[in-house]
Order: sequence, then structure tokens, then C-alpha cells
Amino acid sequence: MEVFQTAKHYIFVRKDRSLWWNRSTGEFRAENGCDLSGVDDIECLGLTPGIVGALNLPGVLEPHLMVIKEAIPMGVIYPPHIVYKIKSVLMLNSEDPEAILSPCPRHSTAKTELPRSNVLLESSQLMNKTWGVMKSASNTIKSSTQHAALLASTQVKSSVGIRDAGRIEKKVTEELHRMFDDSDSFYFCTEADITQSLQRRGCDTDGERFFWNKHMLSDILKLTV
Repeated sequence: MEVFQTAKHYIFVRKDRSLWWNRSTGEFRAENGCDLSGVDDIECLGLTPGIVGALNLPGVLEPHLMVIKEAIPMGVIYPPHIVYKIKSVLMLNSEDPEAILSPCPRHSTAKTELPRSNVLLESSQLMNKTWGVMKSASNTIKSSTQHAALLASTQVKSSVGIRDAGRIEKKVTEELHRMFDDSDSFYFCTEADITQSLQRRGCDTDGERFFWNKHMLSDILKLTV
């Protein structure tokens, strides 16, 4: 998914759809079509495997959007769908990005190779192993991202006061990076629903137990094009 930046928005483009996120207000809007030729001062930041979700704590933290910076393929489930593990994330807000994404082939001359696992076999044995890894990871997650952010901001406020917004933001982002970059506990699949167990596959509703970032995607899930 391509990521573009303007003075007011971050724009995510995939195929013939685009998602716009306001850098100041944190509001989303979805649009059909991906023609951005008429957008002023637009810059391609690179590629992201996906969006983790939005984080907005009124009075504590300005709107932030967390996207996946790096992901590693871990196995196959419901062949041929690949399950990925998040290796690192990137926080976007009203300021310029803190790091760079993978170069976009259409807008960069840099040569980038996608990370590969040793072997991705489409077998029932590997599918069961992949599912077991995800279940184990889900059980090790101690708190949600919202809880971690609130905990971090509370610790900072108790020592420096609510007016030190810069230090609060730093503490929150450090806590979130620690959760997503170091825990090896967050998995996703871009083509298949992995929120359901094998027995409940095909159900109309998603599985709350494994949809670990649903609260962060609530605004996006409400959008219609």
C-alpha cells in the first residue's frame, strides 16, 4: 500500500481506493479512485504492509496513526494466504515522520527486497503450526494499546504535569514501540480473516478474541465509499 504525504493529510492508496487521514484532526475519509495528480505538494513516503490504527487521547495526546513499517512472513493459513508478524511500526502525526518506509518502486529508484521466510509450505501441518503460534501470541498480550498509552501518559503526568506535552508524547510512543517492535506478538493477514478459529471460519462476525486492534480501527470500519 502506497503512502503519500501532503500538508494536511496522509493518503493511503491500494488499487482503486484511497484512504485519507487528516494530520491535525485525526479524521478519516475514503474515496474511490487513486488519481492524485490534482493534489498540491504531494510526496510519496513509500510502502506500508498495513495500518494498525488510530490513537487519540483528548487532552493528553494529539491524533496519531500507527502503520506497519516492517513485517515478516511466518507461515500459510487457509492456503495460499500468508500470515505476517509485525517487526516494527511507524507513528504518524502532524509532524514529519520519525522514520522512513520501504521505498515505493513507482516513485523511487532504490532497489528493495521484501523479507522472506525460509520455507512457506502450503500444508496442513504448517497451517496448524501457524495457527498455534497466533493463539500463543494472543495469550501473551498483557494490555491493549490504549491501556499502554494511558499508563504511559499517567506516569509522565504524575512527575512533570499535563503541560509537558512533548514528554508525554515521547513516553507514549516509546511504550507503543516497545509493545509492537519487541514483543513478537502481533500477527495479521492481508487476504484472509484470521480473527476466527478454524471451527468458526466463515461466520459473519469477527472474532473479538483475536481482533487485537479493532478499537484502533473503529473509525475506519465505520467508513463507506
